[in-house]
Amino acid sequence: DELFDSEAANNVTADDLKPLKFALENALNDLRSTLVKGACQVLETVARAGKDACARLIRELLSVLVEQSGSANKVIKSYTDPCILEVIRHVRFRQGIPAICTFAESHSQKGVRQQCTRCMHQLLSSWGSPYCDGQVDLLQHAIAKCLEDSCPLTRGNAREAYAAFADLYPGKTDAILASVDHRTRKTLTEQQHGDNGPPSPGTSTPSGQRQRAAPATSSKQQQQQQQQ
Repeated sequence: DELFDSEAANNVTADDLKPLKFALENALNDLRSTLVKGACQVLETVARAGKDACARLIRELLSVLVEQSGSANKVIKSYTDPCILEVIRHVRFRQGIPAICTFAESHSQKGVRQQCTRCMHQLLSSWGSPYCDGQVDLLQHAIAKCLEDSCPLTRGNAREAYAAFADLYPGKTDAILASVDHRTRKTLTEQQHGDNGPPSPGTSTPSGQRQRAAPATSSKQQQQQQQQ
């Protein structure tokens, strides 16, 4: 912690972090939750301090973190799941997008698919454009697949990922909407409309009708109402 909390953290290189790789990998794969917890704390500290200088280390440990998302050990999972999101929040690495998309689409463990859809939402929110621009097709396909996953939690996370994608690429959502069934498409459309808030007076309603503002009450009518 002292190393990565110091001013020297800005000069951290991949070579400085290389010795950590095997130690962290072994600790993350350990069955003892205390070791996993310690490894996650180190990774989060490194990610916050070193930022993109940690990209190589995080890339090499990504599959280990992801696989732990499917762990039956809920204690270990409670450490690794927040850890991978915190790492993605601070460290960008291009290889992470195709890897996470692949895990989210096709992993046999529903816990992994569920967590990787959260990761897609996190990287879209944190990395943004133009960093994600070259991987738009992969993200479109992965989000569309996860929107129809058999796990309801994965589908819910995918809707959040879709919302983040739509914020970044509002003109590129048609491919996703065209890939899902009518019910899912309707849900996504209503979700986007809900984010924009209710229509203001005098604007169009969802049915295409104009919404009229309430007529103003004259002072004479107000006096009559008060006398009554």
